[in-house]
Amino acid sequence: MKKITLFLACLAAFAMVFGFTVTAAMADTDLYGSVRFRTYWVDKDKDYSSTGYDDEDLDWRIGYLSRWGVNYQSGNIKGKVELDARDAEAEDGSSELGDLRIRHLYGEWDFGMGKMLIGQTFNPCTVYLSGLGYYSGGLQRFHSTGLNYFRTSQIRLTFDNFMIAFLTPDTEEDYESDGGADVDTTLPRIEARYSMKLDPVTLDFMGGWQQYDVVGADDGEEDITSYFLGVYAQANLGAAYVKGLLNYRQNGGNYGLWSVVNETASFNGDDFDDATA
Repeated sequence: MKKITLFLACLAAFAMVFGFTVTAAMADTDLYGSVRFRTYWVDKDKDYSSTGYDDEDLDWRIGYLSRWGVNYQSGNIKGKVELDARDAEAEDGSSELGDLRIRHLYGEWDFGMGKMLIGQTFNPCTVYLSGLGYYSGGLQRFHSTGLNYFRTSQIRLTFDNFMIAFLTPDTEEDYESDGGADVDTTLPRIEARYSMKLDPVTLDFMGGWQQYDVVGADDGEEDITSYFLGVYAQANLGAAYVKGLLNYRQNGGNYGLWSVVNETASFNGDDFDDATA
């Protein structure tokens, strides 16, 4: 009996290993990559140099747009891993020592009625309006809705043209000078997006919401609620295209949205005044 049990256990182990091996062998993988190189030589006059002297510098290194990645598909499971070259310390737009950063790392399961994604990738509220250069990448701080972090960890559900994602709230705004001792988060940030294709126009309706509490030294709490609503339109006109984004937000700075004006909730001595833009 023991021999039969041992044989069955070995057979089950073999079947599991064989099954995983066959799945991996049958998986569809697509490797890709690119290397972009910065070749700048800068001659700064002393009036414009931070040193106060004439300054000459050679900037010769791998640029932002260098990346390596792999797309993976096996049955109803797909995944993606993508890395790019960054200076881990200075974040100056290139990699001097070969540092790498994770851009995408996720798996997505197609369960028939919809899809569930777990990992790091674009937020639902991410859009690209322009591909103009800025720090050898896209027009980073002026693209899209102004999201500082537009690839973040999330659990996302997609149903045809509708997606909804649950992310970690952005709590980077510092209120220590206003007596804030701690920040408490209970609920995740929620973002959603619905796409409509009306050839040659595509419309995307999107929005996001988050809330967290600023806790004072006396253990008192004040909540800060942020939200974003936007409509993104694209029109393909043959040799040209037109894109535009209209959005409204409350406490956009607390949400992680960037603009040229202050969009953070301000403490008035008793509670917080909301900022809108």
